[in-house]
Amino acid sequence: MLDSFLYNTHYQVDKPLALLDLTLDVASPTEHASDDALARRLDAHARTLQVSVDGDLVSWKPNRDQMLYWIGNSHDAGLLSQQNSQDYWLMNFRWVRAFQDKKSFWGQLQQTSADLSRMLLFRWGWVFDAPMLVALLWKMNELGTPNVGDIVAKSGHHVEDILCEVFAAIRDTTADPRTRTSYRQKIEEVRRGLQPNTRRHKVCTHVGILTDAGILTANGGNKVMHAGLGAVMGQFATAREAVAASLRAGSLGRGSALFLDIVENAFALKAGAISEIHEEEWEIVRNEVRKYWEQIEKWDRKFLGIRALAELFLVKNLFRGSTIWSVNSWQAFLTQRARFVPEELTVHVDRFGRVEYLRLSSA
Repeated sequence: MLDSFLYNTHYQVDKPLALLDLTLDVASPTEHASDDALARRLDAHARTLQVSVDGDLVSWKPNRDQMLYWIGNSHDAGLLSQQNSQDYWLMNFRWVRAFQDKKSFWGQLQQTSADLSRMLLFRWGWVFDAPMLVALLWKMNELGTPNVGDIVAKSGHHVEDILCEVFAAIRDTTADPRTRTSYRQKIEEVRRGLQPNTRRHKVCTHVGILTDAGILTANGGNKVMHAGLGAVMGQFATAREAVAASLRAGSLGRGSALFLDIVENAFALKAGAISEIHEEEWEIVRNEVRKYWEQIEKWDRKFLGIRALAELFLVKNLFRGSTIWSVNSWQAFLTQRARFVPEELTVHVDRFGRVEYLRLSSA
């Protein structure tokens, strides 16, 4: 979760499945590109197909600024590296074969993996955007409508309310004086009011994630929140309380309990037991991990990202109703595995000294 992804968004970046599909087509797994060069390529390639809007196919009219916003969000959310090659979360959508090869529109999902892909999209959104997703769902439940037009209406201050509650809840999680001061200044800035077009910028990216993930559905030109979520959001007296729940530490990362509650009510997926990955579980998934590694080797990439890989199996196991392994346990297990079975794999750290990367030996 980064402030830029929460706040520095654009109303045209509201079609995450289409943008993910487009980025997989355009961005290279290995080659680097400047932001401007990649934005121009995304802009040009986007025009070759239509997009789906509430079930209707329409011409996409992208622009370079729109794509620059998407690139910035992609840097923050594990989709693109800082050099604009494909990052590990974007590869997760490749590993599940989310999108059709011969498609009629951008973001057209493979029928065999459509539900899994939507679940993966929601998990990605949760990891990087949970506070805004939850605050929006709470506000939609309070208003009785999930339509963007109602949320950004001139007559209300719903977007300002949402942002202030999000920033206040995040501010409560830190004791650092500078960070708290920064959030207080943001709250004061928002409370002075936003222009109508700015309100739309602040919510459309997040609403797009909820829509493409299937949390919100189209109904005669209006959007409808999944029926089971009213009770989930109704348990919180304020949006701030709901956001605090999305930030609370848990076995699956921040907001574990609320995430599983939403998944059960929106996707009808009941989570199995939550455990840690051990040697027996590794034997089950090792061949699949090696398959991903072999593709990485073909691209001449050096590593697999452990955290994104763990999130992929979290979603797959949740979808299958089997035991879910915590993300942090992957890092601990693979570190130990590398120590005792170095001929099989090695682990590597990021610039902060955290174990984040996996490298398998040749088969």
